Amino acid sequence: MTGCGLKRLYVCINQTYEQFDVDNIIRDLKESLKGSGIEVKLVTEDIFQNVIGHSQKVSVLNEDEFIEHSEKTRDDSETLILGDGLYAHIGLGEKYRGNAHFVIYHAEDVDEQYLALVWARTYQKPLVIAGTSRLLMREMTLDDLDELYELYDSVRTCPYIEPLYERAEEEEFSRKYIENMYAFYGYGLWLVFLKDTGKLVARVGIENRVIDGVTRQELGYVVHKDYQHLHIALESCQEAISYGEHMVGLEQIFTCIHAENKPSIALAEKLGFSLYTENVSGMNIYEKKLEPLS
Repeated sequence: MTGCGLKRLYVCINQTYEQFDVDNIIRDLKESLKGSGIEVKLVTEDIFQNVIGHSQKVSVLNEDEFIEHSEKTRDDSETLILGDGLYAHIGLGEKYRGNAHFVIYHAEDVDEQYLALVWARTYQKPLVIAGTSRLLMREMTLDDLDELYELYDSVRTCPYIEPLYERAEEEEFSRKYIENMYAFYGYGLWLVFLKDTGKLVARVGIENRVIDGVTRQELGYVVHKDYQHLHIALESCQEAISYGEHMVGLEQIFTCIHAENKPSIALAEKLGFSLYTENVSGMNIYEKKLEPLS
């Protein structure tokens, strides 16, 4: 999934006040998750609190050793770890009021994509948003900045695209963007790569913009000059809209386009947007109604 091999994720699901049968749900997902480079194992709440809750010095045990020693008394300087892997604490249920790092309301929302998100956040790796036969879309990292500058340099003569900041400022901006935008909102601007070459060819995603005094979600994109007219914008924007609809739960999405930017207007129409309002600071605003999964 992220090119770093199989990584094990130990999941403790706390179901305060409500009981859901998530064991079978996760067991059913194990094989498909392994195909994405993730191995998930459930850990009981007692083990999570009594064993994983200790910290400082780390002592690595395999699974058999963990089972054998899990009930033994240890001092506070020792933590038992089940082989290679990290731990994720998920709160489940609308009445959950604990301190888990992740909270989800419905058991059926514990699916492959959600566990992939938990895995990515736990390992601090970029989340893969979508993949098509030729494209891969994922969150950005600071390691992507060189390629990102190359992308923006290729379209430097386009009057509708704002350039990146100077390097030091862009690094700081990107660091905060990764920490806050992706983690808090669950969306943002993502990077699009060609699968066969690994080349960064576009930046596409969803951001926030105040429209009519309300914070709305806006679709945006930029495509490398050498890869324009190959339907990369259409294909990747479709994936971004689908993610916003089904994973974020958006009921509508907007796009703001300069009135003279005919190619982007044509793309918006292909994507099913319709005119919302005209001439707002020189831009026309288009809207697309969505049908998020209930």
